[in-house]
Amino acid sequence: MKDTPSDPRLAPPADVRSVLLTPAEAAGRLSVSESLIYQLCSERRLPHYRIGGDGRRGKILIDEQELRAFIRSCRVEVDELLTDGALKHIR
Repeated sequence: MKDTPSDPRLAPPADVRSVLLTPAEAAGRLSVSESLIYQLCSERRLPHYRIGGDGRRGKILIDEQELRAFIRSCRVEVDELLTDGALKHIR
């Protein structure tokens, strides 16, 4: 029997399946522009899948779990801001 993408043996278990988002959906989840999502993918800062042709052709899909991990990695701790003088009282 030939394995095809529709072959149920190739599908991950239901508890491990993740949701794949388009750049527009990812942008909506983060309340940022779609162009920022494309830029992050282009800079290889945001993990993504490129389905189809090489280069700029094809469809970009972003794993929802990886999007969450990316957001957590962007967190700036309050202590960092206070120690570098970014939050100064201005008179």
